[in-house]
Order: sequence, then structure tokens, then C-alpha cells
Amino acid sequence: MGVELMQARIKRQPAIALLASEFSESTLHQQGSGEYDPLFLITKLGAKVNRVIVAGLLERLEPRETANGATLWQGQIRDPSGTHYFSVGDYAPESMRQFTVDLSARIDDGETIMLVMTAKARYFQNEEGAVYTSLRPEEAAVITRTAYREWLVKAAKGMLERIDAREKSISLEKSIASFSTGGIPENL
Repeated sequence: MGVELMQARIKRQPAIALLASEFSESTLHQQGSGEYDPLFLITKLGAKVNRVIVAGLLERLEPRETANGATLWQGQIRDPSGTHYFSVGDYAPESMRQFTVDLSARIDDGETIMLVMTAKARYFQNEEGAVYTSLRPEEAAVITRTAYREWLVKAAKGMLERIDAREKSISLEKSIASFSTGGIPENL
């Protein structure tokens, strides 16, 4: 394997700020055939995401016992457009697992918590064909209302840019060259 190919494989995917409605309505995915190829969700507005930054009110965080006796924490973060679902298990970094346990105690005490989270996109399709999306947190932090408003503006701006690109693309020939000359960003 060439050095260039190895460097391309280990490059981390950038995280984008994404509202719950756009993420949860994603029904397409793309993944290479290699064992370590990243999974991408493709939103209905054309964003191809592997990692996301989400924020909102932490509504729920509950432990669940798995078949092997481990604890899997399942939670929900709500933003104005909907709900993100996430889970933290043994696969998560120790710091994320400890942060989750600490958050659980704070929620049990009745504290209102605004959270920002960087997470990997997850995709599941059941036998009937229904698609479910969720998040696997990498990092998270409690934030202020001001920080949340700033994130919300960034996420909404990104969504508006994707809506604009989608509207432009409707009248263009469906080719990379046409999209490029038509002003559609390469990542869409």
C-alpha cells in the first residue's frame, strides 16, 4: 500500500453541525468494502456525513444492561427541529463513559443540561426496510445557552447552504462537471 493511500485512509472525517431533523431523515448511506472504510450517511439535502456536531437539551439518559452483562447508556438530545438518539457503551473512550455516568447523576438530581457532542453517525435498517439513525459520541461537553445559540446559528446556516445547493442542482445536468460549474460545493 502506497504512503498516499495510507494517509488518505487514516485521515479523520470533518464533523459538521447538523440539526436533528436533517440527520434523522437520512435514509441513504455509503460505505466502502474495506474493513476500516468509514460509514457515511447522506442527508436529503445532500450532506455526506461521517461525524457530526450536535447540541441541545439532554432529555434522557438511561442505563441498559446488554446480553453480555455490560452497561449501554442510551440518551436523547433535543434541538428545535427534533431529537438525536445516542448510545455510549464499552466501545466508547473511558473519558466519555465517565462523563456519561456523571451526567446521569446530574439529571437524576433534576438539573437541566445543555450539551454539545461530536459523534460518529450510525445507520441501521431493519428487515422491513425502516431506517434508523443514531450517534456514537466521541466527545461531549456541557455548554451555556449562549454557546448553544451560537451552535444553532452555525447549524441553521449550514442547512440553508445545503438547501440553496439543492435548489441550484435541480436545474443542472446530473454530472460532477455540471454541478461544479453550477456552484455546487464539492462536499455536496
